[in-house]
Parts: sequence; structure tokens; C-alpha cells
Amino acid sequence: MALSEELSVDKTVMAYVFSSATDGMGGAITYAVTAGSGSATVDPSTGALMGISAGTVKLTASTEGDWDYKAASISQEITIDKGRPVLSLSPVMGLRVDEIATLTATTTAQKGGGLIRFSVDKEVSDGYAEIDEQEGQIAGITAGMILLNATAQGDANYHAVSISQWINIGKTTPTLTMLSPDTLQVDESFQLRLGTSATSGMGGSISFFLASSGSGSATLDLRTGWFTALSAGTVTI
Repeated sequence: MALSEELSVDKTVMAYVFSSATDGMGGAITYAVTAGSGSATVDPSTGALMGISAGTVKLTASTEGDWDYKAASISQEITIDKGRPVLSLSPVMGLRVDEIATLTATTTAQKGGGLIRFSVDKEVSDGYAEIDEQEGQIAGITAGMILLNATAQGDANYHAVSISQWINIGKTTPTLTMLSPDTLQVDESFQLRLGTSATSGMGGSISFFLASSGSGSATLDLRTGWFTALSAGTVTI
């Protein structure tokens, strides 16, 4: 008795029996499997053997016998190796700085395969992102390319496997908010203040300028941001 190839968890191979009976006689061959430290299923008529859990099983092939040959059987211990599942990682499209996306990893492991953990390879990435290693939630921090990794840690029946994917974190346009008052008296001054949605002091330096004069007039120190009203009316900063 022989197998078409080595057997592992979730894999199906064919069992073959060679009989000394001539001309196809000796009766039909049937197959049965007995669990040991591992488990498997077998098609009793074709001998298609599928590994369910790692370990050993006993495979038995039997012939029914006929007018010329008695019934016969043979058994063989089969080792089932750990399976090596395939991981797939959902693509992350259009992630930008300050945005959040969620990675999804799927595995071909039928049962188990170990916990899946996510990470960013900081050594080869020129962008930066923070990631929840369990949930796969990723937040863009700085623009550039990053290498994402997903690893199924393996268990009693499956080897650990990993998959990687490059994604680009694009620049984002921050939201600016004027924090200074929009009304003042002639000859009054205040220092302009601006709020930005850019995090961690990023987004570049902030500068002010008088875009146009309206019905009023004013001066603006471009270096310090001090604004002084000269005549009544409106101006645009």
C-alpha cells in the first residue's frame, strides 16, 4: 500500500493497493481509517485520504475475495504532518495621514491555525503608521510606503505562516480654523491664532497674509502675526 504523496492537515492524497491477484480478480478493495494520535477521513471506495489533525492514523485496505481468491487486508500507519495554510490580506486603498482603516486577514486553515497578529515593519518603511496587532486597525501617521505583516501563529495542527503587503500612506489636507476674534476697533491689535487638524505639530509652519482690502484697512506683521486695524470696514486675512 502506498500514498500518492505525503499527507498533511487539510490535504487529500490517494491511497493505492497492489494485489497479487491477477486480471483484476480478488474482489473490490475498500478502505477504512482508524484514529491514533491524529485523525483523517477516507473514501471507502476510492481511497481518497484527507488529514484532519496532525499525528498518526492506521489505514486499512481490504478485498472481499471472490471465487478464486480469499478475502485479504493490509494495514499501514500513516503520519499526518501539520498543515501549511495560506493567508490572504485584504488590500488597503487610499489610506492618508490621520485616517484609519481596518485590515482583514483570512486563512485556508479549516480548524484553528493560531491567532493572527498584525504589525508594521518599521525598518524598511519610509512612512509610519500605528496598528492594533490584534484587531488590525491601522492609523496613518506620516506619509510614505509601509510594509504590513500578518502572521498566523500556528497551533498543534498548523505551521505558523505570514504574509506581507506594501501600502502607501498619502498626504492629507488639514482643516484650518481661525481662533482669533473677527471684530475689533480701529487702532486695536491682536495676535492671530490658527488651529489645525494636523496632529503632533505636523503640517508645516503657519503663516498669515492680507489676502485683500475691503471697505477697511489694516496692517499685519507676517512674522509675528500681529494684526492692527487702521480704518473701519472689512479686510480678508
